[in-house]
Amino acid sequence: MRLERVSSLDSRIVENLNSTTNFLSTRDYVIMNTSAKEFVSESEVLEMSSSDNNHLDMTVKFDVVADPHEVSSRDILFTVHDALVEKEYHPINQIVGYLLSGDPAFIPRHNNARSLIRKKERDELIEELVRFYLQQNR
Repeated sequence: MRLERVSSLDSRIVENLNSTTNFLSTRDYVIMNTSAKEFVSESEVLEMSSSDNNHLDMTVKFDVVADPHEVSSRDILFTVHDALVEKEYHPINQIVGYLLSGDPAFIPRHNNARSLIRKKERDELIEELVRFYLQQNR
């Protein structure tokens, strides 16, 4: 469990997430509970916050941990290509249309291809295509 201070705006956003995530918001603090079975009581939060009164105006640094199950751009492109072939679309035209416009309608929902391709930014997908092209043609 980790206690981190957030701004009041962030606190309101987190309060809206309470119904779908394992967050409990109390005052200007957010208690993140990974087990979802125990929460820190408000009195414990107040006790912790009283010792932190001199740091109320400080910025809190959040560490972002990379998702270990993140799918690579290469795998995404191959999966989307296969879904387009199965649906009998021209895969190159469809992928190029998506990469240029950002319109997800170019990619079908078949085999979850549309949501899969949107997990990566378009520039990351283009980087993978350029990298692959250069490696194959040098």
